Amino acid sequence: MLNNLKFSSITLLLMALATAATARTQPSVVGEATMVIGQAKLFSPEGESKPLARGVPVKEGDRIETGPGGHVHLKFVDGGRLSVRPASRLQIENYTLADQQTALTAIRFKLDEGTARSITGSWGEAARDRFRLNTPLAAIGVKGTDFSVSANIRQTLASVYSGAIVLTPMAQSCTATLGPCVNGQERLLSEAMKGQMLALNYAQLAPQLVAFNEVPSAPSRNQMASAPAPTPVVGERLVASEKQMLSEARNLVLPQPQAAQLQWMRWPWTQDSAANSLSAAFDAATLRANELSTTDGAFALLRHNPEGRPLAATDAQAEFRMTGAAANLISKEGASETSSPVAVNSGRLSVDFSRATYNTQLNVSNERMGSQDLSSSGAIQANGALTGASGSMGTRGTLSTDGREAGYFFSGNLPAGQVRGITLWGR
Repeated sequence: MLNNLKFSSITLLLMALATAATARTQPSVVGEATMVIGQAKLFSPEGESKPLARGVPVKEGDRIETGPGGHVHLKFVDGGRLSVRPASRLQIENYTLADQQTALTAIRFKLDEGTARSITGSWGEAARDRFRLNTPLAAIGVKGTDFSVSANIRQTLASVYSGAIVLTPMAQSCTATLGPCVNGQERLLSEAMKGQMLALNYAQLAPQLVAFNEVPSAPSRNQMASAPAPTPVVGERLVASEKQMLSEARNLVLPQPQAAQLQWMRWPWTQDSAANSLSAAFDAATLRANELSTTDGAFALLRHNPEGRPLAATDAQAEFRMTGAAANLISKEGASETSSPVAVNSGRLSVDFSRATYNTQLNVSNERMGSQDLSSSGAIQANGALTGASGSMGTRGTLSTDGREAGYFFSGNLPAGQVRGITLWGR
C-alpha cells in the first residue's frame, strides 16, 4: 500500500513537471487584432495559417501578412499598438516582460516588406534599450516612440511622429541584438525634425536624412543584379503604402528653429560687410550680460549663460537647421583687398553628442566665385565649444548650454579668394 502511494505521488509529480514544461514552451498570447480590413492572414511559428479577424489573439513568433488592400491593427498587453498596412509581412519575434530584470525584457519585430506603424507600450517605454524593429536593410531602435517604417530588400524609409528612432544599416553585429545598434553608421531621427525622414538603400553605407518631398528612388532591379536577395519580393507592391505614409507625414508642420540663446556682435572697428546684417553693434551692457564664447577679432559670438553651466544635451545625436548666415569673399587685387557679399544658400549641421563630434556643410555663391560647397568636421568641448579640425573650411563656435542652438565662424580658401562668414543654427 505504501509503495502504491509512493508510486502515485511520483507519477503526479512527474505529470505536474511535464505540464509546467509544456506550458513554458507554448508561446504566450501578447495581444490581439483590434481591426482587420481586407485580406489578412496569421501564420504560427510552425507555419500553420488562418484568416486574421478582429479579436484573434497573437503570440510570440506569429507572422502577419496582408493582401493588397489589407490593413491590420494590433493592441498588445502593455498598451503598445502596431498598424500593419497593405501588402506587408511582419513577424512578432519577441514580446516578453521581465518584471525583476529589465535586461531580460525583449520586444522585437521583423518587417520583411511593406509598411508598419508602431506606438511603444509601457514595456517598451520602461526598457527602450530592449526594443527593436528590423528590416532587410536596417536595424531600428527607439527612444519612446510613435514611428512608421516602409521597407523591402531595396530600400527602407522611416518617419517619426513622436519620440525618436536610431536607424543603422543592418550588419551581422546587429542581427541578434536589441535596442539601437551603434556601430558608427547609425543616424537619429526625432520629432523635432518634422518634415524629414531617414532613407537607406542597399547601396548606401549610412542612412540619409531627406525631406518628405525629396524621397530618393530605390535602386532599379538592374542595379540589384549583384545584391543579395534572400526572399523574392516585388518592390512595386510598396508604392501605395509609401505614398500613404508620405501623405500623412506632409500634414505635419515643420516648426521654425530658434536661436535665442546665442547672439552675434560686431566690434566697433569692424567695417560694414554682409556679415553685419546678422550681427548687432557693440553694446557694453550686452557684453556684460552674456558669455563671450569666441571671437575672430571682427565679430564675437555671445552665449546667454548667467550661471556658467556646462553643455548638458539630452540627445545622443541631433540635426540643426540654419536660422541665419552672412558671408563675404575677400579677394586680393595687387596690394589691396576687396570684399564682396556672398550668399549662403543652404547648410547642414549634424552633432553627435555621444561622441562629442560634429560635421557641417554649406553651399555659398557669388558672381565672382560661382557656387561652392564647403565642409568641416571637428570636436565638441565639455563647455560646448566647436573646433573644426578637417575639411574645406575652418569652423569655430559654440553650442547653447542645452544643446539646441549653435553658431560658428567659417572661412574657406578658394581660387577667387577667401570666404569668411558667420552662422546661427537651431532645432
